[in-house]
Amino acid sequence: VTDIVLNNLVELSKHKFASNAVEKCIIHGDSEYRELLYKKILKDNLDPNEPVDDESYLALMMKDPFANYVVQKMVELSQGENKKLLIVKIRQYLDIISRANYGKHLASIEKLLSLSESVQV
Repeated sequence: VTDIVLNNLVELSKHKFASNAVEKCIIHGDSEYRELLYKKILKDNLDPNEPVDDESYLALMMKDPFANYVVQKMVELSQGENKKLLIVKIRQYLDIISRANYGKHLASIEKLLSLSESVQV
């Protein structure tokens, strides 16, 4: 199951019911598995000075009504430098999409924003 989740992370995270299974894998997976998921989510976004690409896994997941809960769970359970970089990237992308008309109206994005603001980087 964990291999399937890892290999289909974005697609499963965007599914109403499968996103719950992805969250369970994050919760119950060991630190090595979480690290693999973290690297998959931040693929091509590991440089804190580079903006988040609108077509990156992180951006696609943040904009999705189900996948954003997976991102929230990763923020909650990440630690150390991984958590800091994830928060930096979330803030960068929220800044970009908050300028767009739809960005301000998505409750899930607002929840991510409040979550990211509660974490000191």
